[in-house]
Amino acid sequence: MKKIITTMAIAAVAVLLSGFMLVGGNTDAGSDYNKENPVPGSGDFAGHWYLSDETGIEGLERVFPDIYAFGNEMEIRPDGRISWHIGAAGAAGTYEIYDNQLAACVADLMEDDEYGVALTMKNDEISMKYKGVPLKWTR
Repeated sequence: MKKIITTMAIAAVAVLLSGFMLVGGNTDAGSDYNKENPVPGSGDFAGHWYLSDETGIEGLERVFPDIYAFGNEMEIRPDGRISWHIGAAGAAGTYEIYDNQLAACVADLMEDDEYGVALTMKNDEISMKYKGVPLKWTR
């Protein structure tokens, strides 16, 4: 059983890193950002983000399997796509921006469940709550 879970976790991370998007039927891996039609206002959010040291480790260990084995990164693309992985868990989807808040609809790569997530930026740090765990991301 442990071997199956580990294999599934590796496959989920591989899918996330390859650029497949599971929400909305968008599976055009390998396509570059949509530079001609970026999402208005995405410039501040766009880029690569990493979990901040301020993120509480207790909640992470409880919710995200193998957190230390695979690292953590979030990518917000200017074409309206978002993805992240924390340990063996990950999510991918699309987003829209309202004022200083990003509203995303993502599918969990391990469980194939969809979630609505709100990300707020303040002082070049993004805060969000995912699966009940408060997360902070920094560049």
